[in-house]
Amino acid sequence: MKKFTVIAILWVFVVGLVGCKASSKNIPDNSGEISSSTESTHSSEEESNKNDAVSQGEIVVPQMSKEAFPRLDGSTATLPLGRMLYRMSTGVTELDAAYDIAFTKTTSSYFRLMEKETDLVIAYEAGESAKEDSRYEDLLIKPIGLDALVFLCNEKNPIKSLTTEQIQGIYSGIYTNWKEVGGEDKEIIPFQRPENSGSQTLMENIMMQEVPLMEAPTEWQPGEMGDLVDSVASYDNRANALGYSVYYYAGNMYRVPGIRLMGVDEIIPNNNTIRNGDYQYTNPFYAAIRKDAKADSPEKLLFDWLTEADGQSLVNALGYVGIASDAKTLPKEFEIPTAEVHTGDKRLVIDASIYDGSAGVVVFDESLKPKKRISDIRISDGSSFVMARNNLILARTSLYSDGPELENEDTVGLYDIEKEEWVVAPEYGYGVLRVSDPDNLRYFLYTYDYSKDEQMDILMLDAYGNPILGEAVSEDEVYEAFRTVDYDTYTMEYGDTERKSIFLDRVVLTRYDAYAVDDTPDEFVELSIDGKTIEKADYGNIFPFEGVFDRADMYPYGYICVNLYDQVNSEEYFSPTNNRYILIDGNGDIVYKITMTGEEWLVMADVEYCLISDGEYYRIITPDGETVSSWRYSEYGEMEWEYMD
Repeated sequence: MKKFTVIAILWVFVVGLVGCKASSKNIPDNSGEISSSTESTHSSEEESNKNDAVSQGEIVVPQMSKEAFPRLDGSTATLPLGRMLYRMSTGVTELDAAYDIAFTKTTSSYFRLMEKETDLVIAYEAGESAKEDSRYEDLLIKPIGLDALVFLCNEKNPIKSLTTEQIQGIYSGIYTNWKEVGGEDKEIIPFQRPENSGSQTLMENIMMQEVPLMEAPTEWQPGEMGDLVDSVASYDNRANALGYSVYYYAGNMYRVPGIRLMGVDEIIPNNNTIRNGDYQYTNPFYAAIRKDAKADSPEKLLFDWLTEADGQSLVNALGYVGIASDAKTLPKEFEIPTAEVHTGDKRLVIDASIYDGSAGVVVFDESLKPKKRISDIRISDGSSFVMARNNLILARTSLYSDGPELENEDTVGLYDIEKEEWVVAPEYGYGVLRVSDPDNLRYFLYTYDYSKDEQMDILMLDAYGNPILGEAVSEDEVYEAFRTVDYDTYTMEYGDTERKSIFLDRVVLTRYDAYAVDDTPDEFVELSIDGKTIEKADYGNIFPFEGVFDRADMYPYGYICVNLYDQVNSEEYFSPTNNRYILIDGNGDIVYKITMTGEEWLVMADVEYCLISDGEYYRIITPDGETVSSWRYSEYGEMEWEYMD
């Protein structure tokens, strides 16, 4: 067995109502019945005197230092609220908030509050195991908002609403065909959540009540809440599927095309029907502190503030349903988080060594959030990233494993990251994906056969991993697959004083050498399109370089990326400034330009996002600069998950 063991148990993606900050206890999440423990709200006038002024009409948040901010914990669905509260109170950046604030599961957060490991909880209702603890009586708990158990169906389902009795009948096994509840003659596929997950507990307590849930087959019981949403959206028979989630998560944290909310008793869940009680399957979420918290402590200040006009305005502004309808606006410097739409057929896979210093790979979902780890594979060519297409990547076995020592660890195969199994066993020496024709992808797995005068033994597969037989493949086709830029569109010209990279005869990056311009010692680069100067800088490069076999996934095929930057030299290091990357498409037109700090560089680029790093933080950003995912590399191998709760 290998010396190093991958810490698989630390995986906690969004699993139900609740989310996670590393906890020393393995405590199940059991959200129980609605609590009657509440505290009366305080007048906002008293606390407003303690706050720094914000312009009239905007939300006023208690101001404090980062060090004074209380230790915060809670549920997955309340994580955006906790992070925004931290940002607005302390002034930290969005990236720092993502790193500093992570939540444990609902019940775990209450236990941590009772054990004085955290100071303020923003969470759904505690599970029975926490309520049965005698220390639970020592907590102050009050509702700050409402959420709802909602039912999800594929948009192709003709039924718009089900009755309570019909839903109970479906999930108890009485109804097994949609025609029995007024639909088409198709089998009902009722997805469930695992036992003790937050949404499963809600389902049992507020929908099924005394009606027993039927036992669901394993394939109908996705482990992650996001997986359940995806399953309902993508189930092969489309209109057959039914599932459930919580309103805020489905509408604001994990929104999937093809999903529609099913009405219950002719009421469609939305902010208004949840707040006014028309939609009856609701459940509060709470703020909680210990009763011994000092009156002037930061946790008591924020605990009271959350039910005042400003606190309720923040709850509502972030897309939650507050217990009050206050609607002050967020200050302009704080953007309202928007739901990520989960779509697309490409997914990012990153070597775990740049995530937390351990073995395996980290798989990101379609919205570029870390979803899971696969510990027994690694990226085939030793790179830090690869794009999974149709769930497939070329991979090698991991150098470290929980299992027996691996053989042939340098061989390559084709791996399905969703099923977590080999499509083609890792028995080949090399592998490459041809992306030059995106509509006709080809995987090549090959080995040099030295017994046959170094001839290649080549296996060619289609985009879904099916072998293509009876079609001759030349070595030139394999080598061609490495290229990301067609040489016919990209040329180089050299002169005495300048060097030009020319793309499609339209885009020219010219480098002027020292003493070449007006007899000055300056040198610079100039980017021009159709003879018009677009940008100038001290230095610049065009990627991928001519003649270099660059990674096929570093840039979209047929695109180039121009890096321009100025320089600041110090005695200790070279630091670029005004560092920007310009992505240019196959027609020679600018797709977008991103500007980064001098410490950051581009790791990879795609049409819709960029992966950048400064060596400590990694960020995935959109072309308009929005950070959609981030993490901090830990050289000691400690888990530093972001957005994984």
